[in-house]
Amino acid sequence: MTPLSITTLSLAAVLATAAFMPCRAETIDPGFLDRMAEERNAAKVPGRPITLPPAPRQVLTQPRRLLVCMSVPAWSPILAAPRPDAPVIGRTTAAVAVSMNNVGGFAEIVPFTSHSVGYVSKALLSSFHSAVKPGTTCTIVFGPRDQVLYQYRNYSPPFEHPDHRRHEGSA
Repeated sequence: MTPLSITTLSLAAVLATAAFMPCRAETIDPGFLDRMAEERNAAKVPGRPITLPPAPRQVLTQPRRLLVCMSVPAWSPILAAPRPDAPVIGRTTAAVAVSMNNVGGFAEIVPFTSHSVGYVSKALLSSFHSAVKPGTTCTIVFGPRDQVLYQYRNYSPPFEHPDHRRHEGSA
């Protein structure tokens, strides 16, 4: 016999033996497996409970001067001075904290921290309105390190689909 036929014959014998032998898991009593699991669980030592450090308390403060939350087109330029040719120092979100200082068609805003000042065109400003949920109000507070934070509150009723009311009336 050639070495190739011996290898093939040996492989066939191993496969045939494995195919006709029952697997060990099929022959083990399920009660025995349950007892093994109980013994293993009894031997486990409970670990220390995981304790998370307390979350740092975030202190919010009211602005020292009047700031009003107003809407503006998102990504409008924030100018360094109240001039159309002033350098752009940032871009707005959909809401800005506006002070009552107006200079030549530009409104003073507090864009980043309580110590920063920028200017946007007064023509871009409108009273605050949420494009996401009507009835939302906005107030300005300062957070840690005097960051400008916007607090949103919604006082409108939950959304009801018009078809829902029509079906209620017909019932």
